[in-house]
Amino acid sequence: MNKWLILAIIGAALGLGHPAAASEGGEGHKEGEAHKEGGKEGGHEAKPAKGKKGEEPHGKNEIIAKVPGAYLALSKIRLVIEENDTGILRSLDIEAWLQPDDEEQLALARSKKKQIIAALSEELKRYNWEAFKDSKRGIEVAKAVVKETAERISGAKIAEVVIKTLVLK
Repeated sequence: MNKWLILAIIGAALGLGHPAAASEGGEGHKEGEAHKEGGKEGGHEAKPAKGKKGEEPHGKNEIIAKVPGAYLALSKIRLVIEENDTGILRSLDIEAWLQPDDEEQLALARSKKKQIIAALSEELKRYNWEAFKDSKRGIEVAKAVVKETAERISGAKIAEVVIKTLVLK
């Protein structure tokens, strides 16, 4: 089968119309518009305009997001921590977003952002690598450590902690 026939079949199955219709200004998918509107159009994921077949613009597990105004984004922290009592060292990358209770608490946390990150780095060094190894329990441990440290350092009441990145190497 030729390439255009395959694209026409896929487009028809997805309800996008004939590929030529998009270039003629029809109702089909227009390149570039989906990227302006958050990466989706009509409930379908936007495909990369160029590249090899099946290639995605970002890694499959990579999340691209912007921090909402009510959250405080903490910078990514990269630590070398001990795996267990054997002395083997591993890498831990963590990035978190904090949601304080209200605007006043958000301003208080923002004013102490650098101190929170420094204290969080020291606090996480006290844990061994295995505390974060389990995919569910590790995230809960990280959330608890981030919340406790942020509240202790800033004095702000934190309603929620979102762990954006937790990578163990």
